[in-house]
Amino acid sequence: MFAVRLMPILLKGVVISSLLVAVYVSYFFIYLPTTSLAGSEQSIALEHSLQESQQGMKLAPDERILWHLFNSNKLERLQQSIEQFQLQYQGWRPPEQLLVLLKIRLEQQDNIKFTEQMQKALSPVVLGAEVNILIKYILSQPEHNCAQIYLWDKQGILRKISSQQDKLKLFIVAIQHCSIEQERYALLQIAQNYLNVIYFNQLVKRVSSLLGSDRGGRKLSEIQYRHNRYYLSEAVAANNAHKIEVLVELLSANVIQRQDIATAKQLAWYYFNQSKLSLAIYWFELIQQWQPAHLESALGLVQSLQKNQQLEQALLVAEPFLEDKKMRSLLGNILLDQAQQAYANKAYSDSLLFLKKARPLHNNIRAVDELHAWVLFKTGCSEQALQIAERYQQQSTAMQKLAMQINLKQGWALLEQKNYQQAQLVLSRAEFHLGQSRESTELRAWLAYHQRTLRDDYTELFFRKEFLSAAQYYQQDHLAVERIKPDINLLHNIDSSFVEAGLLYRARSGDTGTSRLSIFSAPVIGADFIFAGEHELSLHFSRTDLFSGQITQQCCAIVGSAAGATFNPYTNKVSNGLSFQLDYHKSGWFSPYFSIGSTPTNGVLAPTVKWRAGFTQQWQRGSWALEGFSQPVRESILSYTGMQDPYSDAEWGRVSQLGGQLTGLYQFGGNWNIYTKLTGAFLHGKNVADNMRLNTDISVAYNFDLKGFDYFSIGPALTVQHYAKNLSHFTLGHGGYFSPQLQYRIGAALDFLTDEGKAFIVKGRVGLGFQQFIEQKALYFPGYEQLQVLNGGVYAGSNQQAVAFEAELKGSWLVHPNVQFAAGAGYRNINAYQDYFVGLNFRYYFKERKASFSRDMPAFIFEQLF
Repeated sequence: MFAVRLMPILLKGVVISSLLVAVYVSYFFIYLPTTSLAGSEQSIALEHSLQESQQGMKLAPDERILWHLFNSNKLERLQQSIEQFQLQYQGWRPPEQLLVLLKIRLEQQDNIKFTEQMQKALSPVVLGAEVNILIKYILSQPEHNCAQIYLWDKQGILRKISSQQDKLKLFIVAIQHCSIEQERYALLQIAQNYLNVIYFNQLVKRVSSLLGSDRGGRKLSEIQYRHNRYYLSEAVAANNAHKIEVLVELLSANVIQRQDIATAKQLAWYYFNQSKLSLAIYWFELIQQWQPAHLESALGLVQSLQKNQQLEQALLVAEPFLEDKKMRSLLGNILLDQAQQAYANKAYSDSLLFLKKARPLHNNIRAVDELHAWVLFKTGCSEQALQIAERYQQQSTAMQKLAMQINLKQGWALLEQKNYQQAQLVLSRAEFHLGQSRESTELRAWLAYHQRTLRDDYTELFFRKEFLSAAQYYQQDHLAVERIKPDINLLHNIDSSFVEAGLLYRARSGDTGTSRLSIFSAPVIGADFIFAGEHELSLHFSRTDLFSGQITQQCCAIVGSAAGATFNPYTNKVSNGLSFQLDYHKSGWFSPYFSIGSTPTNGVLAPTVKWRAGFTQQWQRGSWALEGFSQPVRESILSYTGMQDPYSDAEWGRVSQLGGQLTGLYQFGGNWNIYTKLTGAFLHGKNVADNMRLNTDISVAYNFDLKGFDYFSIGPALTVQHYAKNLSHFTLGHGGYFSPQLQYRIGAALDFLTDEGKAFIVKGRVGLGFQQFIEQKALYFPGYEQLQVLNGGVYAGSNQQAVAFEAELKGSWLVHPNVQFAAGAGYRNINAYQDYFVGLNFRYYFKERKASFSRDMPAFIFEQLF
């Protein structure tokens, strides 16, 4: 309502301002006098002189006086002079144009006061009213809408409209309803002050059809282009990426059409600084097309191409401008970049060529020399490279590193040549330049490694199956794993503790109830603990069943005392016999060990203690070992746990052998070895005659280097055995174990083991030969003189010959980093009996393992069966 009441005021303002603008502008540009008087005193003097002259001459009035008063803005005096001239000069009329201008000038003075009042009244209307009300007002005054915007611009009213969209609407309506083309352009110029770049370009698009003449179209295009270019400069200065993208889309075609080098250059450098190199190259290349001699664009193009790794193209652009100092420096940088690129691609000859070209152009000769030194180093010219490196090593860390690398390379070469003393000197020189580094520490470790004592040699310990010690002697922090063979990583967690469970079975041929024997141990459970890296302690428990068969009078009349009123038949067996074994072993060059345990319970006789203790000593050509032991004789139930006389309550048997053993291994000729074992023992059992045995084993073998095998050895073998007495029978005083006076076995044997450090490994032995054993005569009851006199007789001696054969296979499989299975089977046809045996084992490691080794095959497999 307030806006409606102000309509008359607005109407009056529009009428006055429109007339004033139209007429006064025309006068100002068309009829403004070319001369004017300066100073008020001169003006008054001129007026008086002119009046006096006219009065004296009685002619028509001098109209210049009137124009002078108008230009001096003395409007009241002008009006008075016109009235005076009309009275003095009959029929005279003032100039029509002067009267029009005078009227306008008088209205303008009134309008100043009016517009001040109108602005105070209108401001809240504009501030609070929608733009549609203002548009409606403009449309209501079709004869004055051109000037209305002009007036509002002067009064600052347009700035109070905050919305760009509203301002756009206002200008579109004003221009569309303005009939004078010149005024339309004036409104377009005003719009630049109020509309941002997006809305101004929308305005141009909307009103372009109103300014569509050829001349008008060019003028409109020029206004739009200059406006957008101005805003582009502002956007680049403010780094307003979004605004720049919009303006580039609007400007690109015009920039190219006009070949506007300034704007193209501005865009090119902007994109260069933003690392948008493809766009920078595009605009720099356009400038070069428009003006090939343009130096700044050439410099920008060269830098952009260099930064974009288009070095060949950069060289081509730079060549015509080599007289320029900046371009020469750039060219030197490009050539150095090409040299570095060629160096990175290992094209060292190309790199040297680029360096030669870069040297006279580049400002930093040291950079050229440093790269030259690296190229020389890579091409084997280490001495020349070292000279350059030493020249700059005080200023350049890179040259210090190069000097060290050259010395280290020489050190490694001397190491390969086994010139350890000279290698040590070169290493010291390298560390003098730059101090210790990982590589120098590694070289120092390798020098120590190659000059080590044999006992600390990782490879030797690995080869000798001392894996726990091998892992300890390896210095993982300083030696490169890939250079150590075998791979040290395979021994990862070799010292893991574990728990295990398994079973064993053996079947031996012989007579039912006496020499026949089957052993079944299940479960065999145990745990192993490794401490201090090389010390291993294990504990195992087993449940064992022994079986020989039924002792009857028909098959076993000559058993025990062999005579009596009553014969009591029974099954010769042991059920649920329990035993244990505790073992200790230390790995290393000197390897002591001991073991203590018991024979199975639930036998006829109480269990006895079994033990062994000894050591293995490695030496340069092999190893030797010494052991003491007390072990059961597992050849029959009589010899193992004892029997009961079916004719009486007498118990006898459970033979133990107490003795010592010496073994030796000697390696010679690369792949040959000799193995010897000497054993001596005293045999004693309850109610069994004492005995003594001597045993020797000798074998020679050649190891074939076969892929996939740790060793594959074949060679002859000889075994000789002697017992003092023949106590192989089952009457009182006898022990029930094979005890020939002389036995020898000669043949050949194959021993093999697949590569250590695999998930699955296999170990085996196959032997074939000839055997002969001589058994001497034996009393029925040795040590029982009374029985011998009453019921005794003599067992006949024998001399037998036969084929000897044995085969044994064991394997270990790491099915999971924590889980391992082991199994084995074998057959023997020696000592006048046949044996079949198998074993299974499951093991769980507490730490993840990477591979299986021969030490992972449980020692109790087969060891506890014989």
